[in-house]
Amino acid sequence: MNNYRKEEERRVSKGLTKQDVEIIKMICQEKTSDQIAKELGRSVRTIEGSRLAIMKIIGVKSLVGIVTYAIRVGHFTVHIES
Repeated sequence: MNNYRKEEERRVSKGLTKQDVEIIKMICQEKTSDQIAKELGRSVRTIEGSRLAIMKIIGVKSLVGIVTYAIRVGHFTVHIES
């Protein structure tokens, strides 16, 4: 990855709150909006709104984009067992 891309990802990450990052991690763990809402003590609508805001901040169009972003910047690590 080139330096420009890394710098851009660092800049974008600064626009995310701690709760945004926690929601991203939970999405990567395949948790539903309902599960995330219960764990964080928020409403499902709040979580769905946060998810849309996260997508706008990081510039993606889907949950797959959120997961790809999370892996790229280190919010989530894929462990492959052999």
